[in-house]
Amino acid sequence: MADPNPCRKVPAEYSPISARVTAAQNLRITRANAQAVTPAAQPCNGDETDFNTYIANFSKSLQHNADGEPTVAAYQAFLAALMEEHVCAWDRHLEDPQVNPTTEQLGTVPVTPAAGSVLRFKQRNSAGTAIGPNGARLLFDNPLAPESFSLEGADHQTVGIYDLRPPSPGATGYTPAIIAFPAPPKFSSKTELAEIVENYWMALLRDVPFKYYTAAGRNDDVSRGILSSALASQIATLVGAAVADLGGSNLAYYFGQNPQGGNNGTVSEQTLFRGFTEGDRIGPYVSQFWVRPVPIGRLTLSPKQKTAAMRTDYGGKPNSEPGKGGRDYLTTKTEWLSRQRGFIYRTAIGNVADPNFDEEPRLIRAARDAGEYVHADVVFQEFFNACFVLLTPPTPRTNFARDSVYNDLDPSGTALPFEGGLFDPGQTLAPEIPYQFSQVEKGFITLGNHDLKSMIGEVARRALATVWYYKFNIHRRLRPEEFAGRINQQLLYESGPYPFYALPNTSVTATVLPYVYDSNSTNPQDPQGDGIQPQPEPGYLLPQQFPEGCPIHPSYGAGHATASAAAVTLMKALLNDDLPLANLKYTDPVTGVQSTYFKPVQPSADGRTLEVYTGSDAGQMTIASELNKLASNESLFRNLAGVHWRSDHTYSQLLGQAVAIYYLQDLVNTYSEEGSGTDSYAAAPTACDSRPPLSFTLRTFEGYRIRIAKSSAAVPAGVTVVEQPPAGYHDLSAIYTPNYP
Repeated sequence: MADPNPCRKVPAEYSPISARVTAAQNLRITRANAQAVTPAAQPCNGDETDFNTYIANFSKSLQHNADGEPTVAAYQAFLAALMEEHVCAWDRHLEDPQVNPTTEQLGTVPVTPAAGSVLRFKQRNSAGTAIGPNGARLLFDNPLAPESFSLEGADHQTVGIYDLRPPSPGATGYTPAIIAFPAPPKFSSKTELAEIVENYWMALLRDVPFKYYTAAGRNDDVSRGILSSALASQIATLVGAAVADLGGSNLAYYFGQNPQGGNNGTVSEQTLFRGFTEGDRIGPYVSQFWVRPVPIGRLTLSPKQKTAAMRTDYGGKPNSEPGKGGRDYLTTKTEWLSRQRGFIYRTAIGNVADPNFDEEPRLIRAARDAGEYVHADVVFQEFFNACFVLLTPPTPRTNFARDSVYNDLDPSGTALPFEGGLFDPGQTLAPEIPYQFSQVEKGFITLGNHDLKSMIGEVARRALATVWYYKFNIHRRLRPEEFAGRINQQLLYESGPYPFYALPNTSVTATVLPYVYDSNSTNPQDPQGDGIQPQPEPGYLLPQQFPEGCPIHPSYGAGHATASAAAVTLMKALLNDDLPLANLKYTDPVTGVQSTYFKPVQPSADGRTLEVYTGSDAGQMTIASELNKLASNESLFRNLAGVHWRSDHTYSQLLGQAVAIYYLQDLVNTYSEEGSGTDSYAAAPTACDSRPPLSFTLRTFEGYRIRIAKSSAAVPAGVTVVEQPPAGYHDLSAIYTPNYP
C-alpha cells in the first residue's frame, strides 16, 4: 500500500510506519525467545566447602588476621552481600555505622584525616582495632554488574562456552554444543601449584625484553654490539631455567591439561608465556596491531607509552629518576598483609596507584611494559586502535616532512615504509559482505568500518558483565598473590592449615622457589612512594608489578581475557580473517597500480624503535592470527603483572569468544543486506537474484571455521561448523574437559 506520508520512501513491507514498528517488535521478541535458554548446571570447585575458614577463596579488602587469613564473619558477610541487588544493601553487610553494634567487616576503618588530606582510613586488625598510619581504602570493583540486563546477546548469567568438537572425525555442517564454563583448579590441587610456578617465573623474567626470550633475538643483538655476550649468557640461563622447569616432566600433567604443552606442543623459548592459539606461536611476542602507529583520522597515535621503571637492566636500558628505580611490590609480609586488608599508604584513584615511572615513553618491549599497559587501560581500547590500523589505508611518501611519530619509531624508514594503516579495500573486509562486490555503493553505518568500530565497546561491556558473574557469584577464586601468601606463611612461619606440608620437597615447586627467595631477598621496596627503601625480606611472596597488587574482585574468569576475546571474535566476523598480512596490497593513488608492502615489526630491546622481524615464520601471520595474539597479549599481560592464573586466561578467552558468538547471532538478524554468496575472494559472488541471506564466518581460537546465520530457533541454532582446524594445527580437543590433578 502507498505510505500515507508521501515523503517516506521505504520498502513496501514497512509501509506505513506502524508496520516497521511491528516488525521491530517481532524481531525483538523472536530473538529474546531464541536467547531464553536455561543453561546447564554451572559447577564450582568446592573450595569454600573444603576450606570453611575461607583461606582458599578471594578475600582481599575484608578483615584479616595477622597471618593474612580472612575472618570467618567477614567472609560470610561478603557472601550475604552477594545476595543483594542494590548498592546500599550490599554495603551494609560489610560496613554499617548506623546499627548497634556497628557492622565492621572490612580490613580498613574510617578515621579523621589530616587537614586537607584524602587519606582517611587505617588498617583494622583481627581484633577490630585501627592500626598504623593513614592511607586509602581499596574498593570492591562493581560487584553488582552481573545483576544488570542486556537487550542484545545472551543474558550475562546464562553464557556457556561452545564445544566445537565434531560428532565424528572430520565432520562439518553440524551445530556445536554449548557447555558449562568449567570450574577452576582446586586450591589443594597440584595444578594450582603448577600455575603459581608459572606466575613466579613471569615475575622473575619481568624485565627481560621479549626479543631476548629466544636465542635468535639475543644473538642478533650480540652480533650488532647492542647486547654483551656476558649479559646474553645471563639471560639465556634465566630463560632456560624457566623453559626447562615449565616444560619438564614435573609439570607435564599441568601443561597437558591447560594447553601450553602436552599434545598442544612443548614449552620452548618461542612459546614461553604465550597463549594456546596457533597465532600465539608464531612471530614476535607482541601482536603487530599493538606496536604499530595508530592512524585516527588525520591524527597519529604513537604506540609508545608511559611505563613503569625496570628493576633490573637485562638489556632494556631503563632510564629512571635517581632514587626512583623499578620496584616489585608486596614482597614483604607487612606490605602484603596491608593490601589483603584493602589498605594502601597513598592515593589509589580507581584502585590504581602509580609505580615509579621510566623517564622515557617506550614500546612494549618487556613484561613490565606489558603489565603497565593493562594497569590503567580501558579494556577495549587496543581493539578499537586495531580497527584504525586495519581499516585505514597506507599513505605514500610525499615531499612533505615525514610524520614525527614515524621518524621516532623508524628513523631509517625501513620498518615502516608507509605512513597510515594496513587497509586493503579489495581484501581486508570479509568477502561475505555484499558491498565488497558492488560498484555502486559501499558499507558504512552497516557492514562498514563505522559499524565494526562502534560495536567493539558494546561487546566488551557484555563480556565484562558475564565474567563478573562468574567471578563474584560462582567461583570467588583467590588471586595468585593470596595463594603465594599461603605458601609463604607455611614455609617461613610453619603455620596455617594449608595443603603444602611437603612443599619444600615437592617436584612441582622445587626449581622455582629458591629463585623467588633470592629475588625477594634483594628486592628494593618503596611502599609509600617516597623514596624510602626498607630492608628487603626473603620469602616466597609473589612479586607484584602494581603497588596496589591485584584488583578487588575475584580471579576467575579474567576481565581483560574475556573482553579481549569477545572483541577479536567480533572483528574476525567482519574481516577477511584468514588473509595473510604479507598479501596486503597498497594501491598507488595516481597510477592505481597495486603492490605488496607489509613488513612485520617488533620493538627493539630498549623499546625506543621498531625493527623488521626476520624470523622464518614471518610470512605465516594472518589477520586472525595477529588478532588472536592481540587478545592473548591483553590477557596474559595481566598474568605477567602477577594478578591472574594461566587457567583464568585459557577459559576466559573461550568465554569471551562465546559472548561474541551469542551477540553475533542477534546481530546478523538485524541487517537487511543479503550475503554475497561467497566466503572467498578467489570465488565469484553469487548472482544477485540468487544470493543467500547474510551470514558471518570466522576462525575460532581453536582453529574451527564457523558460520553464524540468521535463525529464529533457540541458540545455538544458526551456528554451524563449516571447517575443521587446518592440517598442522595443534589438537586442542581436551580444552573443553579440563581434568586438574
